[in-house]
Amino acid sequence: QKVTAMLIPRHYEKFPNLLKESLSAMKALLKSTKDDVRLEVYRGLAQMYHSDSKAILKLILAGLTDSEISSSVSDIINRKLQSEAEFKNEFAALLPTEKPEIQTRMFEMISSQSFTEDTVSQLIEILTAALKSNNCIKDGLKLYEKNKKLLNEEQSKPIFDDLVNNLETAMNENLQKATSDILLMVLPFTKTLGDERTKKILELIQNTVLPNFAKLETSTQISILQKLSDISHLVDDESMVTVLYNNAFLPLIPAEGEINSPLVESILWAFYKLAKKYPRVASESIGLLLVFTGQPGEGDDLDPNDEKKNKFKARLTNASTVAAAEVEKIVEQIKQLKETKEEKTEEENPPDLRELKIQKRVYNNIQHFCRILQASNPLEANPPATPSWRPPAPKNKSKKGGRNDRRRSNDRRQDKRRSDSKYDRSSRRDDRRSHHEDSRDDRYYERRRYDDDRRSSSRYDDRRRSSRYDDYDDRRERSRSYRHSSRR
Repeated sequence: QKVTAMLIPRHYEKFPNLLKESLSAMKALLKSTKDDVRLEVYRGLAQMYHSDSKAILKLILAGLTDSEISSSVSDIINRKLQSEAEFKNEFAALLPTEKPEIQTRMFEMISSQSFTEDTVSQLIEILTAALKSNNCIKDGLKLYEKNKKLLNEEQSKPIFDDLVNNLETAMNENLQKATSDILLMVLPFTKTLGDERTKKILELIQNTVLPNFAKLETSTQISILQKLSDISHLVDDESMVTVLYNNAFLPLIPAEGEINSPLVESILWAFYKLAKKYPRVASESIGLLLVFTGQPGEGDDLDPNDEKKNKFKARLTNASTVAAAEVEKIVEQIKQLKETKEEKTEEENPPDLRELKIQKRVYNNIQHFCRILQASNPLEANPPATPSWRPPAPKNKSKKGGRNDRRRSNDRRQDKRRSDSKYDRSSRRDDRRSHHEDSRDDRYYERRRYDDDRRSSSRYDDRRRSSRYDDYDDRRERSRSYRHSSRR
């Protein structure tokens, strides 16, 4: 069987009338139970590719699901991708039609290839195919970020417009599937998509997702609210505040009992940021004036609503009470964990210190929001430093008025620039020090020469000094005799 798989690709061109029989024989050999026979068949099919490109490529791609030889089949495909542009185009064209597990492997291989200005058309075809496949959207957006310098706005705009349109269509058909398969993949790349398309996604969240928020899983709800908090500055419709309050704040923050802390924190962050942008709408939703600017007649047209106000405050009070109790427990757990860190614990999976600190940040943020939202002028107060889903703000350990060169930012380029400037300052400091030493040596030798000159003329200086003292004594004697004569 192995010899047959080797001989057919060598001699099939001499027998063009037997091409179908040759392919049928190769397909039959793929059913062999021996790994080396199947691998030799895939190598032979790669040699026979030009005889029937589409059919043979599908046979080769099926080898990616063969767990025993899938890595070897991947090597065969990678060699063809690097050597033949026609194979790469056909490979990209089949990407949207294959099975999900094959799609993922295909995109991993094709995204590892390098693209140039001459292969921009291939890159566009690959991105278009990837963003149409739900399993490759995230990898497709990463590939775009890697090669975005090769594409201008006119080339990337239709690709992203189709992605957003596909998201809208999928939401109308099946909201839960579209949210988990497409929306959650797209949300981390809103900066890549641009403000215009991000605003359209926000409209979909407002009009389609939030009204059906209870149908989604809790993890999906948290992810959407966290992203909504991060991009709240792009919200143009003030009714987003009302929709969020009615469909997330009221039903998901209980007035009594236990709370889902990550969910409550993300709701409070999103509501606070939107309320700060549209305070009037937020005040009408909760029945309480949120901000006072000191203007005369402010809030006169706001109808007080005790029922809305009581619902709002009841949820904040309950969340604050639960958060305070949980913080005390976590503090005690952290204390015990530090005491028994070096000792062996009886628990199989003891709580991680990092996880406990994150939980503590979550509950502290909830307490912070509950405190300021119940204050007299809540939107003028400072919110928590950072959300729990982001790294904590760096602590400034430098002296007052000094510069902390060891601080880190979220931008690696800023860190590189800061480190370069630090080294530049140190090099300039060394230059100044060496210049100072040189000038100090010059001054030393100049002083030595000056002293030598003075020593050489010391006799003259002594004469001048003695004559000066003699003149002083004469003047003093004359003045004394003058005063004495004047008294007489």
